[in-house]
Amino acid sequence: MLKKGQKLNKYQLLELIGEGGEAQIWRAVDTFTNEELALRVIHQHHIRLAPEITSLFLREGEILSKIDDPRIIKIYESNVAVIDEKEYYYHAMELVHASDLGSYLENNKPGWQESLRIFMAVMKTVVFLHEMDDPILHRDLKPANIFLMDAGDVNSPTQVKIFDFGLARREFEKTITAADAFRGTLKFSAPELRDVGGKASTASEIYSLGVT
Repeated sequence: MLKKGQKLNKYQLLELIGEGGEAQIWRAVDTFTNEELALRVIHQHHIRLAPEITSLFLREGEILSKIDDPRIIKIYESNVAVIDEKEYYYHAMELVHASDLGSYLENNKPGWQESLRIFMAVMKTVVFLHEMDDPILHRDLKPANIFLMDAGDVNSPTQVKIFDFGLARREFEKTITAADAFRGTLKFSAPELRDVGGKASTASEIYSLGVT
């Protein structure tokens, strides 16, 4: 179990700021530059139960490291650190001080104008990903994977950051492996993705956006 003060390569853990079934999120500091960032570290037990998760995790790092856009969480490095003969896979990533859309909706009841602003901001980000030279499908769009940077500020357009590209793939990828089996969130996934051999597309992304 990781503890405050431990180091993963050049990153020192400062504070546990989030935890889910797959990973922990730590506020950390780069001991070379003294800059603070977020470190997302896969749970050891999750790797034991689903070893293919490491390939998905590294693919997420590869995809996001090539995207330089303020609407997408920036990953600076994807790597593995060894502590006491245990491997810890991590992303060193942008530290965001914001609420995710899911948490925001649980605690607020936005009116139609704010709801529209949020929807348009997310839609434009998804369109950006789909219109890249090498289009990217997120494959797990949902409120928990969308950060709101200025929710409630009626004087400026809502800024969002999309997070968690662990299931992402380029639209025209042909190879399907066991790691690419359905792993999305059922509630937000298009019906065709729940079938054996169902493939993600821009249409299924639009479905997820609408449900979100």
